[in-house]
Amino acid sequence: MKTKTLLLVCLFLGIGLTQLSAQWPQPANGKTGAVSFYEEWDGYYCAVYDDGVLVDELAGSVQIHNVLFYQDMVAIKATQHMTGEIRSLYEPYEVFKVSDMGHCIYATGMAPFRVNLIGNYGTHYICYFTYNFMTGEITPVKTMILGKNK
Repeated sequence: MKTKTLLLVCLFLGIGLTQLSAQWPQPANGKTGAVSFYEEWDGYYCAVYDDGVLVDELAGSVQIHNVLFYQDMVAIKATQHMTGEIRSLYEPYEVFKVSDMGHCIYATGMAPFRVNLIGNYGTHYICYFTYNFMTGEITPVKTMILGKNK
């Protein structure tokens, strides 16, 4: 979770709290609108909790689609969708297709996100987390285990 925390801190806080530089895409009119860009990331990590107990840890590579929304040159909200294949760090080393969707509204200081994980051995997790910008903390909110559990 520390790696994911670092990514979210760098992306959301970096965009929302600093002056925009030329390296970040800007709206077509230069002030208000949305921009979309893609990234690859090899450091994806997700811990899966069930009733507060760690049941699995997953890591791997994902592709990231970012959409930033600006109003008067200020980032007001963002979405981030990560997809790819990741692998369990525990035996039997199940491979999961991941779809991770996060939303950030800078004024609230919170970013809820949902992670859908479908394993090749039949395990299916849907996890909900909240990221707090003030503390840098990722809090598990709810986990649903829909398929076979290890």
